[in-house]
Amino acid sequence: MKVESLVLPFGLLLAALAMPAGAPLAASATDQAAAVADKVARERARRCALPVGIGPEAEPLPALAKALRTRSTPVTIVVLGPQAGGGARQEATGIIAYPPRLQGLLSSEWRELLGERKLVVEAITRPRGASRDLAALIPSSVLPLKPALVIWQIGRADARRSIPPARAVAAIRDGAKLLRRNGIDLILMDNRFHPEFEALYRTDDYRQHLRWYAGSESVPLLRRYQMMEYWASAGHIDLESGLVRAQRAATEFVEDCLAWQAARMLDDGVAPLLRTGNTQRQPGSNP
Repeated sequence: MKVESLVLPFGLLLAALAMPAGAPLAASATDQAAAVADKVARERARRCALPVGIGPEAEPLPALAKALRTRSTPVTIVVLGPQAGGGARQEATGIIAYPPRLQGLLSSEWRELLGERKLVVEAITRPRGASRDLAALIPSSVLPLKPALVIWQIGRADARRSIPPARAVAAIRDGAKLLRRNGIDLILMDNRFHPEFEALYRTDDYRQHLRWYAGSESVPLLRRYQMMEYWASAGHIDLESGLVRAQRAATEFVEDCLAWQAARMLDDGVAPLLRTGNTQRQPGSNP
């Protein structure tokens, strides 16, 4: 995860060295670090902001809230998808995908709840996997990890293979039922936006079917496609020039902001349950 540096300004360092023994240096350094961290957080919030209707909508995440309240158990989140982030091109550039960034954000946000425990975001991937391929990984690769939450990334393989949208969503529904039987929360994430891909393989029907299923079953949905489309139209990212530097900057932006938006969604999903102490799954709730 990319961590912003919290180095003290040189003038403050000289002043600290000039202080007599026992002076409150620790308090000054702590205040300075907190101010820098707050500035970084506010800048990320401004940069990653989304219009109403595109940003994450909170749904209760009772299994995740229960895992956070149960001090004796670790907290595991699984990201299931065709790739952990931007794929082979991203790995070649050394850009950190959003799952490790999400792990860092949540570990910081929930440090008091976690105590001595670690929060782990584990990526389970099948390159170019369609929805049915990813669903097949749940019994063998996801359930043994005993996660409190699965973030299921829907890729573009279904469209590339011309798998009917209804069949793709049926595979997702079957996988969601298996997760629910095992007491695991689910968040769905639709496919990435890229104008070149959309020119060859339209994903509208797939996203529409996914939105319908998520809405009918009260499953939280991260609208990754609309997020990226908005950031591109607003000039935050360049997906069309083909310049290596622009593509790298776009990937860095998307992975960082996707992690931030996901962290918001998870925190909003557990906060009310933690306040009331009610971590029981309601009938018909996620998924």
